[in-house]
Amino acid sequence: MDNTLKLTTVKTKIDNLPTKYKFDHSFTKKPNVVKDKFKNTIKLSSEIDLVIKHDVANPKKTFVPYKDDEGNEYIAILSPEGFEYAQNQ
Repeated sequence: MDNTLKLTTVKTKIDNLPTKYKFDHSFTKKPNVVKDKFKNTIKLSSEIDLVIKHDVANPKKTFVPYKDDEGNEYIAILSPEGFEYAQNQ
């Protein structure tokens, strides 16, 4: 902890920011307006879209690109549920 930091000074500076930079002083929540906080859809093919509902913690481990010797490009997705689905097709 930094003992030289004067919290009251920092708090005063923060409290003065809205006036100094003409910020809006109040915000009204409208949950009915905000329906999806995060949604990203990636077209994988004409039949398949990948919908990412929120940030993926470790995308490099979860999504792995792969290219075979014939130049076909694939994406591997770490997913026990997806694995089971594909295995049963």
